[in-house]
Amino acid sequence: MMAMQKKNKKGSSFIKRLINGDLLRDKWVVDRIPFIVFVFSLGIILIANRYHSERVLREIVNLQDTVRDLRSESISIAAELMNLSRPSEVARKVKESGLDLEESTSPPRILYVD
Repeated sequence: MMAMQKKNKKGSSFIKRLINGDLLRDKWVVDRIPFIVFVFSLGIILIANRYHSERVLREIVNLQDTVRDLRSESISIAAELMNLSRPSEVARKVKESGLDLEESTSPPRILYVD
């Protein structure tokens, strides 16, 4: 029972010294202030780094979604362009537009200039 009362007195004494500010004036605490500031600074840097990495990760996920959408759009546009550039489709479009163009039946010839 006595040990428990000593422990309670020591615990309440620590809290009382902390509240009064006596604990911060102890030589042991004053000697370790640079280390405490260093550990505190490392904690702040760690928290900031975590927030930064989470923000970058969210941005990467958004960009991956955008790339996936743009890739599928690119594939569909390329397929449509392939379809429109077929010779039969070009001839049909020329006929629909009313141009008086005819498809060449003879192969192209090479012209030599002296």
